[in-house]
Amino acid sequence: THPHANKLPLKDSFTYEDYRWAVSSVMTRQNQIPTEDGSRVTLALIPLWDMCNHTNGLITTGYNLEDDRCECVALQDFQAGDQIYIFYGTRSNAEFVIHSGFFFDNNSHDRVKIKLGVSKSDRLYAMKAEVLARAGIPTSSVFALHFTEPPISAQLLAFLRITTGYNLEDDRCECVALQDFQAGDQIYIFYGTRSNAEFVIHSGFFFDNNSHDRVKIKLGVSKSDRLYAMKAEVLARAGIPTSSVFALHFTEPPISAQLLAFLRVFCMTEEELKEHLLGDSAIDRIFTLGNSEFPVSWDNEVKLWTFLEDRASLLLKTYKTTIEEDKIVLKNPDLSVRATMAIKLRLGEKEILEKAVKSAAMNREYYRKHMEERAPLPRYEESDLGLLEGGVGDSRLPLVLRKLEEEAGVQESLSLTETVSKAKAAENGLINGENVIPNGTKESSGDTGEAKERL
Repeated sequence: THPHANKLPLKDSFTYEDYRWAVSSVMTRQNQIPTEDGSRVTLALIPLWDMCNHTNGLITTGYNLEDDRCECVALQDFQAGDQIYIFYGTRSNAEFVIHSGFFFDNNSHDRVKIKLGVSKSDRLYAMKAEVLARAGIPTSSVFALHFTEPPISAQLLAFLRITTGYNLEDDRCECVALQDFQAGDQIYIFYGTRSNAEFVIHSGFFFDNNSHDRVKIKLGVSKSDRLYAMKAEVLARAGIPTSSVFALHFTEPPISAQLLAFLRVFCMTEEELKEHLLGDSAIDRIFTLGNSEFPVSWDNEVKLWTFLEDRASLLLKTYKTTIEEDKIVLKNPDLSVRATMAIKLRLGEKEILEKAVKSAAMNREYYRKHMEERAPLPRYEESDLGLLEGGVGDSRLPLVLRKLEEEAGVQESLSLTETVSKAKAAENGLINGENVIPNGTKESSGDTGEAKERL
């Protein structure tokens, strides 16, 4: 204790109750805003705005990096003397009570968490775990029962179907034939939508002409990007992390709807980001991010396909042999079974990357032509569907609070202009479908969102 502390006037007046009030005032009002250079986010208090209470609606608050200020669009017309409300996000009442100190009546986003899991003592545990894994669902997870209809999400419905869809009454595994078989025919089953890397690693074989083959590629928004905070917010509203492992596919189109959405946000200008955060029909714009029929702009499409072409080209350059050389090696009759599988796997990855390069180049020129011709952009209408791949309903709604979990060992992503120049620095390429080129980013931990109501 400082020797002069007892002389301070606060000694007698600053009580534990005052301390609790001060802490609660800060904790229920702090919000994340981007730093001055936009490279990361930090906690701050936003006077006056943080006094607004919650009501139903949409998130209409964003941060203007250029003017260094928080901007909020009114949810409705207000008259002099009216209380101004904002939307805190799709929180449950449990979250409102814990983090903001109030209960919101008729909360359409209210939900109750339930933990469900497949018991390891279940005789069919291994099979259920495999089916769940293929559906991207863990064997044990926290789900939610919702206040509105339907009460369960698509993910919970899938979990319940998988874990209860076996023939327990007859105590047997049932398999329906994929085709008619004659006596003496070999019987085949479908192992699932696995890549050849997964087949080689887990099953010990390479499947020729695998229509589900793919190459993993890790991409992330660099924290040194001046527009990082805005891009992170748009991605969060679309249910996409700022850094993730995506896939380039053997079949057309080479990229998923989710990867298309990520690349569109990755290549957005500041004005385009603002339109997706605060502009007219911002929610519709978020919905259509993964829909190839509704480009953000012709320029954005040219940029994203150029980036994809450069990135796939970069990965191709990391291999020490060419496609032609691999094909020649495979003609060697003395190759062992394992060596043959390894070379086929390497060749398959190269062919996928080469297809991605050609497809990206074709799309780049297609959209460049539209840009040069000043063709009108297709307009979204409410009847059109622009859903993102691999997400549940909630993930497509704007998010107020989100956890950006730390990913250990993931390095900063390459910028659009740095991609090709880094090719010489890479010595290794894809190993069993894994991308070892450092092009992801660590994500910062923390919550972001609207102001919280006073305790």
